[in-house]
Amino acid sequence: MTGSKGKSTTTTLIYRILQAAGQHVKLAGNIGKPMLTELMEPVLDDMIFVLELSSYQLEDLAYSPNISVFLNVFPEHLDYHGGLEQYFAAKSRIVAHAQSGDSFVYNSAHQRIADLALRTKAHAIPFVKKVSFDWGSSALRGKHNEEDIRAAVTVAQLFDVPMDVIHTTVLAFEPLPHRMQFVGEFGGIKWYDDAIATAPEPTMYAIDTLGDVDTIFLGGTDRGLEFDKLAEKVCGAGIHNVVLFPDTGARIAEALKHHCGRQLNILETKSMEEAVKFAYTHTAKGKSCLLSTASPSYSLWKDFEDKGNTFQKWVRVISSAYDTQT
Repeated sequence: MTGSKGKSTTTTLIYRILQAAGQHVKLAGNIGKPMLTELMEPVLDDMIFVLELSSYQLEDLAYSPNISVFLNVFPEHLDYHGGLEQYFAAKSRIVAHAQSGDSFVYNSAHQRIADLALRTKAHAIPFVKKVSFDWGSSALRGKHNEEDIRAAVTVAQLFDVPMDVIHTTVLAFEPLPHRMQFVGEFGGIKWYDDAIATAPEPTMYAIDTLGDVDTIFLGGTDRGLEFDKLAEKVCGAGIHNVVLFPDTGARIAEALKHHCGRQLNILETKSMEEAVKFAYTHTAKGKSCLLSTASPSYSLWKDFEDKGNTFQKWVRVISSAYDTQT
């Protein structure tokens, strides 16, 4: 499994579907145990390993999986790879050694990935176009999660998993931490932690999915990404309050100034405590506050988990103070 957005969710969902179907299966790679650790233990002949693989792990891969899945591709890690083409080339190595007996499950909505499907020796299988069951009551929301589900269904069908098993597993699946995670409703505000969003595209997905964001937290480590489309989305979505963290906060502010025909209430800060207090003060009751920074976390936090945990901590701490005062 590789892609720019949704790898962990889709990898885990496939793992749980196969587990529910009675298969011997393990989760490894960029999520779960490292693959080398798993191979140091006894391996059953029918064991299935479901692996999440990053561009870093794929860059020097010397073999390809029996089933490769490519979810999507957005500009990410460009500072490391040197550009989008080099980044995509690293991702594409997932099928570099594939043979005719292997399968390549891919998202045909992304042209680069569709072109790769024409070049690989593997049997190319696009995601199913539509899920044949109603997943509307699932906790997985939005277009991006629909793509994740379609990918998981496509893979599950290769293992002849009954559709009722797939359906039950999807409905029971809870979003992973820091991935459009509903923290709770405090002070009349709905709080969402999407700290995993380290590029503009996932943040734009999150805005569309919620549909009622009034306050958004943006900014972080600068990897040279462009924020014009994000600024258009923020302004078009009717968001009123914006928190901007360094280092990309300054560039996002310029993009917002250029694309917004209305005044935004903006706080530039390095403090998550100050940011959450600002959100409590200014977010309209009944609306959402979204942490989805469209930038990596390293300018202020250890990683996205640290950023998300810090956000959730201050939401609850300040909520307690708010409740005491009221």
